[in-house]
Amino acid sequence: PPQSQPTQLLQHHLVASITSVLTMISNLLTYTTEYSARLRRYLASQTILLQNLVLPYALFLCDALEAPPPSTDDADEYLHSCVRQLLYIVKVLSFVTFRVKFFRPWFRENNFTTRLLCSDVLMSSNLKTEIVALLVRLNINIDVADDAAQRPDQVLVQFRSVWEGMSQKEQNKLGCVLNSPVEIMYPVNKFSKSYKELKYMWGKPDHELSESLQSCASDTPETPDDGTFKFTFDFSPGSAFFKEPATCAP
Repeated sequence: PPQSQPTQLLQHHLVASITSVLTMISNLLTYTTEYSARLRRYLASQTILLQNLVLPYALFLCDALEAPPPSTDDADEYLHSCVRQLLYIVKVLSFVTFRVKFFRPWFRENNFTTRLLCSDVLMSSNLKTEIVALLVRLNINIDVADDAAQRPDQVLVQFRSVWEGMSQKEQNKLGCVLNSPVEIMYPVNKFSKSYKELKYMWGKPDHELSESLQSCASDTPETPDDGTFKFTFDFSPGSAFFKEPATCAP
C-alpha cells in the first residue's frame, strides 16, 4: 500500500543518517592512517555497530538490488543510491576483516560476494570497478579460498567471470585502482591463499606499473552528481584526492 508522507520522510532521514555514518567511518579508515588500525580493531571486536547496523543493512540493500525496480520516477536514483551505499559498506568491511576471522560465517551464510557480483544493477553501475576492487580486497582478507565451508570455488569462479566480462579498459581501470599509491591505505593479507588466487586482478607486473598508472591518471575522472566521495585517478602529490575530505550524502 502507498506509504504516508511522514513515513516516507522518516525513511528518507533514516537512510540519509545511515549513509552519513558509513561515509564517516569509511573516510576515517581511509584518511586517518595513524589511527586506522585502532579503529579497525575497535569496529571488529569492541562494538556491535557492524553486527546490528552495517551487516543487516547490507542484506537489505542486496535484497533491494535483486527485487523488481520500483515503478516510480526516481527508480534509477533509488538504485544508484543503493549501489553507492554498498560501496561504503564493502569499503568498511574490507578494512575491518583484515586478520579478523570473526565475520567469516556471516559471509558464508549470506552468500554476500556472489550476490553482489551477480547483480545486474551493480555490474552496470558506474561504480562497478570500485566495488569489484573492494570485494577483491574483502575476500582476500577473509581468505575465501582457504575456507572450504564458504564454497570458495563458486566465489572465485564468479570473480573470474566478472573479470573476463570486462572490457580491456575496465580491466585496466580495475588494475589501476588495485595498484594505486592509495593501496597502502587498504590493509590486504598478501600472504593468504586468496591473494594468490586473485592476484591476476592486479593486471600488469610491477615493471609495467608506472606506464599503467600514467594511463589511468590521464583518464577523465567521473564526478558524481550527488557530492559524495568517489575514487578518482589523479595520484599526483598534493592532488585533491589527498586533500579534500569526502562529503556525506544529502
